[in-house]
Amino acid sequence: MAHGGIVLGGLVALAGLYAFNPSAGSWFPPCPWLWLTGWQCPGCGVLRGTHALLHGELAVAWGLNPLWCVLGPTLGAALLWSCARSFGVPLPALRVPRAGMWGMLLAVVAFGVLRNL
Repeated sequence: MAHGGIVLGGLVALAGLYAFNPSAGSWFPPCPWLWLTGWQCPGCGVLRGTHALLHGELAVAWGLNPLWCVLGPTLGAALLWSCARSFGVPLPALRVPRAGMWGMLLAVVAFGVLRNL
């Protein structure tokens, strides 16, 4: 039941993000890093970008956070894969090499610096 609750919670969150546009002056919180420093963090634009992706607006999402347009669907697919495994679907375990994790971390940090130049 715990796995089902997590999946249901994720689907409810996505439905809410589909229905409510974070750009429309909503109750979504501002980025604390942007608020404190005036600089965009690597995650700035993810909520708005996800909303745009859910509506099929790839160009809008790319303009908000291009890194998320690449990593978001990849992470979503990995999450779906893991959820399917947790429900008993016979899929092999996902393995990400250590170099791949370091590469993703480096890409996120570099993106955070470059987007503020």
